Amino acid sequence: MGALSGTRMTRITATLCATVVVMITVTHSVRAEGPLARAALDLCLAALPAVNHGEALARGIALAEQAVAADETDATAHLALFCNLGRQMQMRGARWSTLVELRRVRREIDRTLDIEPNHIDALVAKAALLLELPGLLGGDAQEAERLVRRAVELDPNHLPARQYLTRALEAQGKRADAPTGLGALDHES
Repeated sequence: MGALSGTRMTRITATLCATVVVMITVTHSVRAEGPLARAALDLCLAALPAVNHGEALARGIALAEQAVAADETDATAHLALFCNLGRQMQMRGARWSTLVELRRVRREIDRTLDIEPNHIDALVAKAALLLELPGLLGGDAQEAERLVRRAVELDPNHLPARQYLTRALEAQGKRADAPTGLGALDHES
């Protein structure tokens, strides 16, 4: 597995960190949710990257899992599970089990979008993940662009979505200042 060196594993873990940072900046716009899901998401958002919040994240995961078990269609519960798992991976650092954990993290963000396809925060979080992952692990700048374009269509003032649209365009070698087809975004510098 020479293609997945320690440096590459560290990058994967950093990817999840970046994705969780997106979550921290935008998740307060989540829709109706159950109290377990909200509590789990709050635990994730309160865990600071520089501090070992292992117990809080483990509790957040347990609460999110309970919320999913109580209502499999609660998008916030899946988003909370995604957030807590990603934060836990960030805290643990790169290791070989990261690949298995990454699969679970992706399942949770995908399930969130299955339930609520227009969930802006989940669209941006998944795009961030796809932009940072190498192609070998499912990275896809074109799909990331599609996701953040949808998020910007839903909320043209959503700053993280706009920032990730620029990153998605740049990742594909497109000029970020080229027309995006999103009106006001085309006229800003």
